[in-house]
Formats: sequence, structure tokens, C-alpha cells
Amino acid sequence: MDITTTKYRELYSADYHLAKTAHEDIEEYRRRSPVNHAAKLRTPLLVHTTTNDDDVHVLEVEHLIRA
Repeated sequence: MDITTTKYRELYSADYHLAKTAHEDIEEYRRRSPVNHAAKLRTPLLVHTTTNDDDVHVLEVEHLIRA
């Protein structure tokens, strides 16, 4: 499932950011993803979200909460 817009993908694949899309370098995106570092947290994390956020999709937040 692709939850991002073309504009969003273009922003993060720009030369000044990651310079590649997630499809081109999935391992780099995984390495940087907060969900993959959740186990390192030593204090509780308060997570606020909304279902109409244009930047962080609610499914991404749910993954973080489960992690």
C-alpha cells in the first residue's frame, strides 16, 4: 500500500534529503524509521496523532505505538 502523495515522495527523494525514493533504497528508509528504534526508548513516549494528518499517516503512528 502506498500512502504517500507524489509531492511527498518528491520531497523526501530530493537531493537535499535522501536523494532516493523508498522503493529505490528501502533499507535506508528502514534504518531511519523511528519505529525501528522504539526498543531503545527508556522513558515513556506520549504519541499524539490524528486521522487527517497529511505528513504522518495514522498507520505509521499505529506501528510506532505497537513497537
